[in-house]
Amino acid sequence: MTQSRPLNRVDTTLASAGTGKTTALVRQITEAIASGVAPERIVATTFTLKSAEELMERARGRLVADGMAEQAGRLLGARVGTVNAICGQLVSEFAFEVGRSPAGEIIPEESVRATFAMAADRTIAVHAPRLNALAEAFGLAGGRVDWRNEVLRIVELARAYGIDTDHLNASAERSAVTFMELLPPASNRSEAELDAALGAAAREAVASIAATPLRAASLDAAEAAREAVRRSDRGEIMPWPLWAKLADPRAAREDARLFDGLASIASAHSSHPRLRRQAAELIEGTFACAAQALTAYQAYKASHGLMDFTDQEALALEILRRPDTQARLRERIEMVLVDEVQDSSPLQVAIFTELARIACRSVWVGDPKQAIYGFRDTDAALTLAACREAAAATGGNCGFLSRSWRSRPGLCAFVNDAFSPAFEAMGLPASGTRFSGCTRDDIGLPTEAVAVWSVIGRNRCERAAGLAGGIAAALADAGAWRVRGRNGGRDLRAGDVAVLCRGNAEVELVASALAALQVPVAVERGDLLATPEVELSMAALRWVADADDHLALAEMARLLGGAAATSDWLAAVAEDDPTALRALVPFASVLEDLRAGHATMTPCEVVDALIMATGIVDIVCRWGDARARLRHLEAFREVPRSYERECSRLSSAATVAGLITWVAGRTLMCPRSLDPDAVQVMTYHRAKGLEWPMVIMTELERRASPRTFGVCVESEPPVDWRDPLASRWLRFWPWPYGRQTRGLLLDAAARASEPGRRAAATAREEALRLLYVGATRARDHLVFVRQGSRPANWLSVLDTTDRPHLSLPDRDGDPIRAGFRRHPARRLTVRAVARPAASAPEVPFLAPERARRRLRPLRVRPSAATSAAHYTVVATHELGGRVKAGGEASPDLLGQAVHAFLAADLIGANPAARRQRARMVVERWSVAGSLCPDGLVSAADRLWTFLADRFPQANIRREVPVHAELGGRVIAGRVDVLVDDGRRFAVIDHKSLPDLQGLWERKAAGYGSQLRLYSCAVTRTTGMECIGLFVHLPFAGAILELRCGTAARTAGLHRGASAYGRRRGAVP
Repeated sequence: MTQSRPLNRVDTTLASAGTGKTTALVRQITEAIASGVAPERIVATTFTLKSAEELMERARGRLVADGMAEQAGRLLGARVGTVNAICGQLVSEFAFEVGRSPAGEIIPEESVRATFAMAADRTIAVHAPRLNALAEAFGLAGGRVDWRNEVLRIVELARAYGIDTDHLNASAERSAVTFMELLPPASNRSEAELDAALGAAAREAVASIAATPLRAASLDAAEAAREAVRRSDRGEIMPWPLWAKLADPRAAREDARLFDGLASIASAHSSHPRLRRQAAELIEGTFACAAQALTAYQAYKASHGLMDFTDQEALALEILRRPDTQARLRERIEMVLVDEVQDSSPLQVAIFTELARIACRSVWVGDPKQAIYGFRDTDAALTLAACREAAAATGGNCGFLSRSWRSRPGLCAFVNDAFSPAFEAMGLPASGTRFSGCTRDDIGLPTEAVAVWSVIGRNRCERAAGLAGGIAAALADAGAWRVRGRNGGRDLRAGDVAVLCRGNAEVELVASALAALQVPVAVERGDLLATPEVELSMAALRWVADADDHLALAEMARLLGGAAATSDWLAAVAEDDPTALRALVPFASVLEDLRAGHATMTPCEVVDALIMATGIVDIVCRWGDARARLRHLEAFREVPRSYERECSRLSSAATVAGLITWVAGRTLMCPRSLDPDAVQVMTYHRAKGLEWPMVIMTELERRASPRTFGVCVESEPPVDWRDPLASRWLRFWPWPYGRQTRGLLLDAAARASEPGRRAAATAREEALRLLYVGATRARDHLVFVRQGSRPANWLSVLDTTDRPHLSLPDRDGDPIRAGFRRHPARRLTVRAVARPAASAPEVPFLAPERARRRLRPLRVRPSAATSAAHYTVVATHELGGRVKAGGEASPDLLGQAVHAFLAADLIGANPAARRQRARMVVERWSVAGSLCPDGLVSAADRLWTFLADRFPQANIRREVPVHAELGGRVIAGRVDVLVDDGRRFAVIDHKSLPDLQGLWERKAAGYGSQLRLYSCAVTRTTGMECIGLFVHLPFAGAILELRCGTAARTAGLHRGASAYGRRRGAVP
């Protein structure tokens, strides 16, 4: 919906990589504040939380340096954070306006899929029978491509682009229509006729195969023909991947004639009427399921008080578009700054444009050449249009940052010549595609800033080993790869090197190859739960949760015993002897103690206890590689914290058994090495925003791969950046042939279609930007890795004509050609090297084992105190007859009712008012049928009479809170009754004890520690002296006086001073 209010001034800055975007934003903030903008009325959005923190600190530091310390303090009140953080603040402030609770729980990004699965489970189950059958026919059952994933993708995109269920239905219709346009006209033959013809041809082919020896290359085609016969004999409908396989058997040339007839019949699959019918059903069913799942998901979140990041952004946009909130926001927001605007989604662009209607001035800073997050639903074309047109449309300024603060001159010149023509062809201005200069120099560095490594290897593993060998060779000859240090040139170190890969699988291969050569590497790789130290901890945790988990006991025995004790634990397992297994676990008794008390502990506390109390830390350190093992244990300690946060969000109980189940359903990666001198291996996308002295770019042979099939966002051109959510719809083209992709008419038709051409252009442009991001991470050396003689297909995205724009050298001494310019380059051939001999394992220092000791808790509740000190009843004071109490009420409720009345009773008040209060108390505690109100009043009268007689000059205080530090421990509680004269005091505590007088003294003596703690706390706080500890038995009508030990001296607070002892002592 287009807003009537025009946009205020928007200034845009196009910044190339490494040209100081943060510095420019800091300058914008300080200049605005110096010109009169209130610091607390500034809004600044960044891509990451770390960037937000850096921007805030640098801006405040600059303000202080410029003599604006007060403004630096006020800047803490500005809205500075990620887009989601800013949107979250808006939603919290205006929650009531949009009908939300300000205390809504945010679903973490990693939990969105699980939450959606719970919310949409019933909806998906309703559609599953029909869609499962269609997915089976299309080869979409299970694996990465699954109809459930397509449903989730439709839901995600619909929410991100503001597409409601009505428009989803329209999208389904358009998807079906456009998909049918890709297929040839339907065959005149019926479905049954085509199926029968294929079955007959398959039987004929199988008969011919049986009589002819086949080459190895023909075996797959023969098996496909047999599968067709089996399905035909069973009367099953053959899936479309099998049709495609039979149409293109790829048999050996000598055997091709055996499959020609079958291939000819199967080639009719694209015109099969059933393909059209099932495609239409799958498209319609997927959209229908998605629409219902979206409704269920939104309802689930509303009923549970949840929202995710997309909800935050959508609600923030709604708030920004409301006239009533706009007026209030204009009073609070004066200036808006947006960093990394090129990484914004259309929904976020809509938020920025609405903010530009509210704030007097906006500043958008970004680099369209680094818009690489298309897979996160960003729209590079939209943000490029916004960056180009916003300033001109609003009367703002469009500036450029083109001076590099990162790379050396040789790299800046190479990047200019290599990338500028392609970016200009995309529509970027020439001044926004080139570095105008740099602040660094080449003094002390090799002449060649660019190198080409040709890796020798027959497969991926060998090529990864070859690359690792090249890196090891460069580190061994570090003087030949000098880099810029703080004080001039220095030799290359492992921490200076970054290897960039296209995918996580390649990252794993390269990291493993480097580790095999004992080159330190920093990367998340490997299953955390598969490491021996975490496996041992998990086994211990399982045995704590379940004493009958003998498998966990066996795993501990195996890991602790090593190879030498293999026969022992194997024999115990074979004999099913848990006692023998327990004997092989040295800390089994510690785990048993932990099991006895783990019900009162959180999962975090249990995991910490079993790691620290059992000595697992020392054990795993003795296994060698102590740093890595301790890092893995530390990562494992974070697992229960994540689980508890998840339970808190879902309002469910966090238990040890629940933690074990929760962990079993997740893949946990080992953490990155914390060694600063380790080679960094990561994907190109993760490298964005980072820099290293030496950057190695791999997988240049990969081509840009457009996403034509699946779920995509389409729009009615042209897209208006002022209203970026308008005219959007979702296109879903299902791929019916499973893993079959080559030589299919459907694929060719899709590529030739208008959506296919747009997808190809989008993929090509994104590949170009990703290549630029990789090349601009380097400060001193940029290395291109070629796989032998294979062509560097990725570099073709730089071509603007039929002639290759960038040519890598094929011979030593040849330069790199970028257009008509030559750049010196080093060309090396790298290959795998022999693994170094195993070095002596590092022996960590291990402190001597100390005896276990049980620490007393920091906080002490007197009501729960026990002590070995011996307390005795030295006097019993009868107050009168017993108070009748009975019925079905529990003793606890009766005791609570008595406590409540004695605390609230008004001494000396009107008897009728006191009885009315007693009646209210017994009713409130649901003991009206068991306790008479008159009995409560009678018990209170007896107590007050006794106290008035014993302590005639004392103040009577009830429910007195006490809080004191004694002996390094904190005592906190409430004294039922405290009597004092300002110098001395006595403590009285109400207890509900059995009626049998013979049990009074033994029971009452057990409360001595509690009363003594109260007295110590009062003495520590007030300095008064305690002269008596009493237990009041309201139901029994008695007061018992307690004393610890035999020595005592008397005081005169009370009548008959000899009856009351006083003695200072330690905390029980």
